[in-house]
Amino acid sequence: MSRPSQEEVEALFSQRHIHDILHSSISYELDRKLSTWAIGAYIRIEAYLNGDYYPSKNVRIALIDRDNLDKVLVAIVASTIRAKRDQTIQQVIGYLQAYLPHEDHFDRARTAGELLAVCGGPDRLFNIERPVNSESPLVIVNHWPAIYEIFEDEFEFIQDTFFNPPLISPPKKVTSRHSCGYYTFNEPVILGRNTQHDDNLDFKSINILNAIPWKLDPFVLTVPETPPSKLIDYQEITNFIQHATQARRIYNLLGSEPFWMNWQTDSRGRLYSHGHHVNFQSYEYKKVMLNFNHYEIATV
Repeated sequence: MSRPSQEEVEALFSQRHIHDILHSSISYELDRKLSTWAIGAYIRIEAYLNGDYYPSKNVRIALIDRDNLDKVLVAIVASTIRAKRDQTIQQVIGYLQAYLPHEDHFDRARTAGELLAVCGGPDRLFNIERPVNSESPLVIVNHWPAIYEIFEDEFEFIQDTFFNPPLISPPKKVTSRHSCGYYTFNEPVILGRNTQHDDNLDFKSINILNAIPWKLDPFVLTVPETPPSKLIDYQEITNFIQHATQARRIYNLLGSEPFWMNWQTDSRGRLYSHGHHVNFQSYEYKKVMLNFNHYEIATV
């Protein structure tokens, strides 16, 4: 069986496609299975936008497009469900703020938090609460259980698309801080949302690393993957089984043919190979499964 093209692989696995799929599905359901929640949410957002607050908040809220509240509702729902699990309020705000128009990222975060507070609550699509009897300071966003049924197909896609696999074709040249080795999208060379800069970016080193071809070790892959440390509860066991299942799908895709890593840097210049399921900067099993495509056996 022949390999798919690099473009086809990215369409299957790239989390950037989550946006289009989720937003299309949610838009469809706003007038159907989510209609009762949507009507209430419209009313609450209108009241929020019509409020009279302190001057800076009035300016911030005025930037929300009142003529396209459907898009706001879709973004709110997408941000709460895209992980298919309960999330911290910080995680949901991080997703939602990306859809807001404010130039200042603190204004985006404040507005995202307020929109979640307006639209969430007991007996609504999602609730915001600190778990009972928990000493954790984390505030959790949990959603209506029926949401799993409404978006079952979308959740299945999300589970497989959070992490791009290595490239099965030689990567594109990295020429700016907004480019990468993948074919159908770009992402910053520098890791982190608020760490971007133009100082001393070593594109030459990144391109040299990107151009190194690798292969999976066939002998290591005959050994079942084991967790790097003892799993202490049911959730950890479930997470590892899901990870190992997804990883095996990637191993099967790569097969015995060469592949290439996509490298990024942090703001201080340290280099990291992009990847979750195949990455030699991960735990031992992940390291020993990797061979250079071109190598020589060292002799005395």
